[in-house]
Amino acid sequence: MSDAGQLDPSTTEQPPPQQRSIEHERPVRQFELHELEPEPGVRTLTLVGELDIAAAPTLHSAVERVCSDGAKTVTFDLRGLTFLDSTGLAAIVLANKICETNGYDFSLIGGSASTQRLFELTGLIDVLPFRDEAGADTQAEPLEAHPGPERAGTHGASGSAPQEHEREHG
Repeated sequence: MSDAGQLDPSTTEQPPPQQRSIEHERPVRQFELHELEPEPGVRTLTLVGELDIAAAPTLHSAVERVCSDGAKTVTFDLRGLTFLDSTGLAAIVLANKICETNGYDFSLIGGSASTQRLFELTGLIDVLPFRDEAGADTQAEPLEAHPGPERAGTHGASGSAPQEHEREHG
């Protein structure tokens, strides 16, 4: 101890810094598919939440099931997505390929500005069949839910309004 009754910091052992797992503190987010069949053979799958590595197999299974159930037209409505990673993009590309290979029509209704930005950056905006959202019905019933970890700071960080991408198909 020093003369003033204080501890000498050079001789006092400091406790190790506390470590805590942020992973356990984050709430679990879910990926959901809502399916709508406005007419026989036409299916719209509304994707809600986070489409990532944990949710991609759920989407793949749904596409295979919908196609085997007789759907000839499949549309993904991306307006409900809050997060999309490269595995989610790959799942969408694979769904397009499955439909194309089997002679089914496939289209996408664009999502938020941050979601659409990923399609722009990867060049997929010019490859995948995006369509106008006019007439798209989002009042579909829940099909499945899949938990996934929340990703802080990645949901619409730009704060800009969703961009509309209208493409003409020849």
